[in-house]
Amino acid sequence: MLLLILTAGFALLAIAVAALLKSKDPQRRRSSVGAKIRLAKILAMALVGWLYVMFNLKRNIAQIDGTETAPGFWERSVRYLQSLF
Repeated sequence: MLLLILTAGFALLAIAVAALLKSKDPQRRRSSVGAKIRLAKILAMALVGWLYVMFNLKRNIAQIDGTETAPGFWERSVRYLQSLF
């Protein structure tokens, strides 16, 4: 299961990087600073989404096993960040 999550995260990262590096009009390219900021935003959203899925899967597995615990600091933080997006 962890391998599946890691593979999906890597694929999402590769797609995001490929989309940013591919320019439709070479004369109308973004500045390098603007491209880096856009890339950072996309990667941050992908990371938050990936962590959200990971924590939800972890919580669901814990519920099935009957070993559910209170959410930790990182889980609460990711849920808050996910609500902002």
